Amino acid sequence: MFKFIKKINAPRNNESTPNSGQNVESSGNQQSMTRQIITKIDIFHSLPHWKKICYCIDLKLGCYFVCVVYVLFIGEACSGKIYYTKRSNQCFNLGPIMEYLGYIAIGIVVITFFACLFLLYGISSENPAAVLFFLYATLLIIIFNMVTNGFLLFIETTYICYAPFLFGGATYSGAILLVLCIMVVNSYYRSILNK
Repeated sequence: MFKFIKKINAPRNNESTPNSGQNVESSGNQQSMTRQIITKIDIFHSLPHWKKICYCIDLKLGCYFVCVVYVLFIGEACSGKIYYTKRSNQCFNLGPIMEYLGYIAIGIVVITFFACLFLLYGISSENPAAVLFFLYATLLIIIFNMVTNGFLLFIETTYICYAPFLFGGATYSGAILLVLCIMVVNSYYRSILNK
């Protein structure tokens, strides 16, 4: 076993003397290994990607716009929480499931906030891992919205409330907007990887 460790730590033929080139080479190898890991966990490669949005808007500016949209979503989720909880308890009687969905929604809002911070960091430093985290967080939001919508579509309301299909239509419209945001950020992510 010790021979194996010595063999790993032993210098190679072309590495007999340390020099500054090795540090540059090792950091380059580390970056290429990081990019290989990122491309292995990337599930968004089959999405279409653009060089510019509508042939005139830069992807970086589009990503900043996506951050603004997400901050508006976070503000709406935080401000509407009290009213929506009261209204949903009157309209949709799911018992403890609704309470658990509320806790999960709070967790998703927190994840979305940090994903926006990671996206801003990824845009400024051109870090693909931070941008990829944002893409996965957005996918999580879409899945959560679809599952919540599935619960609420088949529930009978106890009071005169909005029809569940109106909520479902809003959820699906929001999902389309989120998919467009994913496509913008994914295009920027691809442009970072191609540099």
